[in-house]
Amino acid sequence: MLPIAACSSADNPKPEITVRTVYVAPDLPPVAAAPDPQLSDPPRDRDLKQQEAIDFWNVDRSAAKACFVQKHAAVAAIRGASK
Repeated sequence: MLPIAACSSADNPKPEITVRTVYVAPDLPPVAAAPDPQLSDPPRDRDLKQQEAIDFWNVDRSAAKACFVQKHAAVAAIRGASK
């Protein structure tokens, strides 16, 4: 058992408690504001050859992957800053 002592007086009123919410915006790395990559714009007036389709897909996939990695790093930096 842990004894706890508390002092109070009927003459002194309880202090008024004020709660205030403050929103703090962390400093974001520049990559967080970078726009997402634009997808390739293949020609629409003809069918693509197989190699063209593969090339467009690879370019889009590479750009999307780089974007995901950068955004993940930005989120990790923000979470780390808030600790």
